[in-house]
Amino acid sequence: MQVTSGSAPEWLKSTVQPVGRRLRAPSQIYSRANLIVSRRIKLEEMLATEPDDPFLNYALALETAKEDRQAGLARLADMNTRFPQHVPAYFRRGQILAEIGEIESARQVLTAGIRAARSTGDDHAAAEMQELMSSL
Repeated sequence: MQVTSGSAPEWLKSTVQPVGRRLRAPSQIYSRANLIVSRRIKLEEMLATEPDDPFLNYALALETAKEDRQAGLARLADMNTRFPQHVPAYFRRGQILAEIGEIESARQVLTAGIRAARSTGDDHAAAEMQELMSSL
């Protein structure tokens, strides 16, 4: 049942969280948080058997960043060190740094990412990072 802010009784309004024009019950919010945590746990379990898989490390960094940006940034920075040719890690790290206002750090990461992209022949990713850097 969809509950809009105009049709909900007062006692129900205190137990739901507004999302746009709709209200979500706490159980829906809790379910989304559990989904993120369960994905993170599954990724951690897979990484226990394949710790050098760049895709799994990147996926875990993205899931971690949803819960805790600083921890996600740390995972992405670790990826830049361990997997220097994994271009998406530079791009996402640069995006997050820009989002939190660390513009100079974002520029440094994006510059390194552009170098990595060019060295792997990924001109499209290099152009996207250059565009982001130009917008900062």
